[in-house]
Amino acid sequence: MITVAYAPVPPSVSTADVRALGVREVVARFTTGGFVDAARPNLRAAARAVDGTLVRPGATFDLEEHTGPRTRSRGYVRAPLREDGTGPGTIGGGVNQFTSTLVNAVHRAGITDIARTPQPHPLDRYPAGRDAVSLAGDGSTVEFSFTNDAPTAVFLRAWVGDSTVTVEIWGSRR
Repeated sequence: MITVAYAPVPPSVSTADVRALGVREVVARFTTGGFVDAARPNLRAAARAVDGTLVRPGATFDLEEHTGPRTRSRGYVRAPLREDGTGPGTIGGGVNQFTSTLVNAVHRAGITDIARTPQPHPLDRYPAGRDAVSLAGDGSTVEFSFTNDAPTAVFLRAWVGDSTVTVEIWGSRR
């Protein structure tokens, strides 16, 4: 027989601390579609790595810190590099669609301090100047980051459906 003793554990943050973060509502959402089936596992791996991230005011979100290297052990597979299904097969191929979806959600949230590298061949699905890559043609990673310049925290939600990639930004409207 095993004896189990229960003891109350005080929370590490209070309700007041959580409320002070200012995460109250969806402030931005961006959805894209049209990816090739081979890229779906890569898009899902990137979305899972980012979903649930809290970025406090003044803090910098770095995509690579969340996704890590694009490796099989992290759930990435070989897929065409470019979103249109062309280009060399690369581990993590297609993740640039997730990166561009993320940059558009961040932009819509009013965050302006964004470090991105534009896609070499802009796609019509993104507004001009609001695309980004996080995977280069040789399979190496490219920096994508943003600094939360809002007075409140932002909370990232990300998911991949059957044919769409969505990123939501929660926070407080400016």
